Amino acid sequence: MFIKTATGDAASVGATAGASAGVAFLPSRPITPGDPDTLTERVRMRLVRWFNRAGLLDAVAAANMLAWEHTGFSIDALRVNLSR
Repeated sequence: MFIKTATGDAASVGATAGASAGVAFLPSRPITPGDPDTLTERVRMRLVRWFNRAGLLDAVAAANMLAWEHTGFSIDALRVNLSR
């Protein structure tokens, strides 16, 4: 398996059995200042949806949580310096 890093470098993390030698990497766009907020919102929505499907939240509670402006979800640990 190969991972395309945020810096644009390719890194091998242990090829899976039968992996094709003709792996192609596509360029990714640069990270923008709004990307962490977009990712935080996506994670929040997916977690609340998963909690609902797993029976940890009923539909009303899930909808209520998604309506909150400040939910406590954060990906601050993934912040990167974009001032390069």
